[in-house]
Amino acid sequence: MPTKYFADPNTQSQPYQLVGDLNVHLDGHDNVDDYKRGLDMSKGIAFVEYSVDGCEYRREVCASYIHKVIAFSYDLRLNNDA
Repeated sequence: MPTKYFADPNTQSQPYQLVGDLNVHLDGHDNVDDYKRGLDMSKGIAFVEYSVDGCEYRREVCASYIHKVIAFSYDLRLNNDA
C-alpha cells in the first residue's frame, strides 16, 4: 500500500525522506499536559494528543509526496466547565 499511494516511482526520493518543515503554533498552547505523539503505521497517520486547561486536543497529519498534499485534522473535546 505505501508504495502504491505514497511513493513516486519516477523520483529518486525515498518515502521516509523529509521534503520540508512545517511549524504550527496555536496561541495559548505553550503549557500543555498529558502530551503524547505517535504514528499509526497501518494508516500512515502521525498524531499528537495533549490537554490545555482540561480541554483535550488531537492533531493528525498525513502527507503524500506523489499527490503533493499534506492533510491535517484538528479535534477538540471541551471540558464540562468550558
